[in-house]
Amino acid sequence: MTLINLKFAPEMEELVLQGKKCCTTRDEPKGEVGDLFVVKNRVYRIISVTRENYSLSHYFGPEGFKTFREFADCIRNIYKNCDDIHTWYIHFFAYVGEVE
Repeated sequence: MTLINLKFAPEMEELVLQGKKCCTTRDEPKGEVGDLFVVKNRVYRIISVTRENYSLSHYFGPEGFKTFREFADCIRNIYKNCDDIHTWYIHFFAYVGEVE
């Protein structure tokens, strides 16, 4: 278990803090199961890392988006050079507690 630096855009941080976002999709692994990260003053633990080579359509809800379209637009904005066949790493996480 390691404390990692997992960065989120401010609007994504807010979704994490509100409990609306329980995973993050990245183009490379950012941590391993058991690793911890902090958003504001809250600690979260990575509970799974899933490798996905095809559709991300079923991740929009856990990512904190209301529609797949919103999620896809966000991903395309962040990863401008991605194509339809791309390897993604979905990091699921859970709230652990406050920073002491």
